Amino acid sequence: MRVYKHVLILELVGSFTFDVILILFRPVLLWPMRAAITTGILGGQPYSVFIVFGAALSGEAMIVTIQVIQFVYRASATYDNSHWIRRMLTKNVSHVYYCYFIMFSVLICIHLAPVLTNIDDPMKSQALFLADFPALKPLVCEHPFLTGYHPEVSNFTIDAILYYGMVMGSSTPFVCILAIVFFVSRMKLMKTTETQKTYTVHLMLFRALVAQNVFMFVFLALPLTVFVYCLYFEVLWGSYIATLSLVVISFHIIACCLSILWFIVPYRLFVRKCFRKYCKIATTVSCVVESKIAPSG
Repeated sequence: MRVYKHVLILELVGSFTFDVILILFRPVLLWPMRAAITTGILGGQPYSVFIVFGAALSGEAMIVTIQVIQFVYRASATYDNSHWIRRMLTKNVSHVYYCYFIMFSVLICIHLAPVLTNIDDPMKSQALFLADFPALKPLVCEHPFLTGYHPEVSNFTIDAILYYGMVMGSSTPFVCILAIVFFVSRMKLMKTTETQKTYTVHLMLFRALVAQNVFMFVFLALPLTVFVYCLYFEVLWGSYIATLSLVVISFHIIACCLSILWFIVPYRLFVRKCFRKYCKIATTVSCVVESKIAPSG
């Protein structure tokens, strides 16, 4: 539990970062084009669309990285202390961070490749979109930095990252099912080899992990898969579905927090204790302030 809380914190940081990116840029998608406008406080700049695309891919890389590490950590914890993966991950917090940053560095290079290799004049892409869709002219007048990745100026890496997204999204349900089957088999074995107290702790964490996997599929993998498919196939009505997908994704951190607090009892009790302590302090301060401002006599 001492090390595992760092894994959970990294998971929440990744989800929170992704939500913050969407809030700050607030992209509005323009299907069937691979274009968008940014209406957030960091939008309204010539390269805002390219920046938000890279930032969103970076946030997604953070989430994928910590999900893999969380699975490996929980799997290693079901083995005995002599197993090398358990000794590496569950005994030293720094090893978790080392693994995280190494894997994240690899994924970030893959995810940012289409962004870094497609930095082009945004106005050139906008002119090409206007030539294809003249009806965009009023929107361009209102949002002069409308741009995106036009097929004539973008290279194959854009399609490659979309292929990657479709494969990752489509395979997530099967990976989650296989992971649950694996943990069920490990839990059955642990029931006969571990003490009741240890088994109860692992059962609690297993239930939390199942809930997190379900929420990850519903609030992350499924909407991202829909988003990528709509973008790749340039679905005419894809803007509505893709925008709704981004809204659903923003609920992932809330669902993740609730599953952690609901199933992991020590964390729930700690948060409850902190909340009660805060309420008690707030009540005491309020009473002191009221007593000082009350008229005397």
